[in-house]
Formats: sequence, C-alpha cells, structure tokens
Amino acid sequence: MESTVIYEYIVNKFNKKSLQYREVSHKPEGSCEAISKIRGNIPSQAAKALLMSYKVEGDYLFCLCVVPGDKKLDVKKVAKLVGKKVKMSSIEQVKDKTGCVLRNFFRTLF
Repeated sequence: MESTVIYEYIVNKFNKKSLQYREVSHKPEGSCEAISKIRGNIPSQAAKALLMSYKVEGDYLFCLCVVPGDKKLDVKKVAKLVGKKVKMSSIEQVKDKTGCVLRNFFRTLF
C-alpha cells in the first residue's frame, strides 16, 4: 500500500467523523522525542506505529502495533496475542507494506 493511500484513508476517516486535526509537514524523523519537538507536543501525546512480523507456515504475516510515544512495545504480549514469536519488520517489509521509508534507527528499538 502506498503511503499516499494510507494518508488519504486516514484523512477521509477523520473528515467523515468531523474530527478536528492539524497537519504538520516535516522531514522524516527517527524518534518520537524528535518528532514531538517538531510538532510541539510531548511524547506521551504522540503515538508510535510499529509494524511487527511473524511467520505462519513459512509466510510472513504482519501486525501493526500502536503505542503511546513515551512507552515501549511489550513484544512478549504481542507474541502471546498472535501465538507466534514476533519481531520488528525489516525496513524493506515496512516499505513494501506501508510505502513508508524508514531509517536504520528503527532496527535498534529492540
């Protein structure tokens, strides 16, 4: 899915529900702390979206985990929910599934 499709999907959902929001254009950042400074909020007001992957019968499946910006994902809880060992998706997997281009910073989170 292209990132523009994801963006349009989210904006359309917000607009359908008449939700108030503001858009902040910025260059890609690698940490919640850095992006929160750019947006003018504290990390606890932000959310981190982490694409996790796991294998079932040789194929990768994915789950998107969203956590508060000042918290860490409990990988063991995610593994318990999906019934498999999970890991952070590769940069290539994230680009393929979301259209988002990540920096290597994300590989160091776990």
